Amino acid sequence: MLAHLARAATSKFFFITDADIAVPTGWIQGLLPFATPEVGTVTGLTVVQGPRLFDRLQGLDWLQSLGLVQVVSDFGRPVTAMGNNMLVTRAAYEATGGYEQLPFSVTEDYALFQAVLKQGFTFRNVFRPEVLAVSLPISTPGRLLHQRRRWMRGVEALPWWLQGGLLFYAGFYPLLLVLAWVAGPVAALGVLGAKVLLQGLLAAACYHRAGLRMPWHLLPAFEVYTLALTVSLSVFRLLPLSFDWKGRVYK
Repeated sequence: MLAHLARAATSKFFFITDADIAVPTGWIQGLLPFATPEVGTVTGLTVVQGPRLFDRLQGLDWLQSLGLVQVVSDFGRPVTAMGNNMLVTRAAYEATGGYEQLPFSVTEDYALFQAVLKQGFTFRNVFRPEVLAVSLPISTPGRLLHQRRRWMRGVEALPWWLQGGLLFYAGFYPLLLVLAWVAGPVAALGVLGAKVLLQGLLAAACYHRAGLRMPWHLLPAFEVYTLALTVSLSVFRLLPLSFDWKGRVYK
């Protein structure tokens, strides 16, 4: 579909979003100034919003993760782009040959991002309220697992140092159990408390930069959410299970 739309479009810039995304009225004006001649992709900021606790935990998860991506991007290191809030210049898109020339991927936005970088273009990530889009939440934990399993295809293509950092983060709780066994539960609780505090401060900075109010009361529930998601996703990744994406099943 994106390949067909790119052929039909007549402008020098392509603005890409998803059907379950609401973009702000100044979205195009917010992204466009960052599309200088050397830049191939500009990625905006997307948050998840919904009334349920599960929805709000997803929102905290998204914004904190995007904050970490922004930190790395601010140092000039490319991480990823999000096809739900993305500008691609025509020059960069056509330099890759378009989606017709890219190999199949269930993370097609990341595939295009990588192809644009290989053509010598740079990138920008914009963490500002004027490009803040809102996404519908995933409805059930099972569907969330399928979404994150698809995203892991993109994670598996990240540089080794980023994958190492993610593995270290995923291994926090097993290491915490080891610490509790070696040094006792008080030491382990102290480390856990420090993690929650630092994670909360990072989240608060992300919410402030996005022009949103930090939900401090969600931090305890977020720890449970993170642990459950990490364990479930690890099992899902190791077992020979298929995952669903847009009505199609992939091995």
